Amino acid sequence: MKLDNVENNLMLCPLCEKEKKVEKKEKVLYGVSVCRSCYYKLANRRQMAFFVDILIWRVVQTIIAMPLIVALMRRGVPHGNVQILATGILCLLLLVFFFKDGFGGYSPGKALLGLRVVDQSTGEPATFLASFKRNLILIVPIVPLLVAIRLCKGHRWGDRWANTKVIWKKHEDKAPFLVGSPS
Repeated sequence: MKLDNVENNLMLCPLCEKEKKVEKKEKVLYGVSVCRSCYYKLANRRQMAFFVDILIWRVVQTIIAMPLIVALMRRGVPHGNVQILATGILCLLLLVFFFKDGFGGYSPGKALLGLRVVDQSTGEPATFLASFKRNLILIVPIVPLLVAIRLCKGHRWGDRWANTKVIWKKHEDKAPFLVGSPS
């Protein structure tokens, strides 16, 4: 969706449906021009959802791993064996984190903040395989920070490989979230 009222330097945002003054550099989300406010509201929601997911993941790690480690150490299990087991548990929980968006397209953070991961082509909720693909890149150090910076554009690293995009449920029936919207 391009500018509706070029001579007055105004545009109609497809999300909030308000006329907004065109910025020097227009804000584009999944290939669709949106107002600055909606652009950053979505980015902030996505960042907060990721923060909530990390927080929940850390709490689950602590609830599962810590009591088990303490119990094993009290029983006299050798320290090296406890370390191996703890590492295994943490790796298993990391795998669970990678699949977090496969529950009907929702992770806990996305559900809380009104977001959903969908297949780019069909609009169907993301599968566990798609969730794994889109989140696998996060295992590389520094990438989560780079991903957070890129959220404003829509697709993030991993979305293209998984053929997914994150939609704002409140505006799911509007461009740029419709199936077939330019990306």
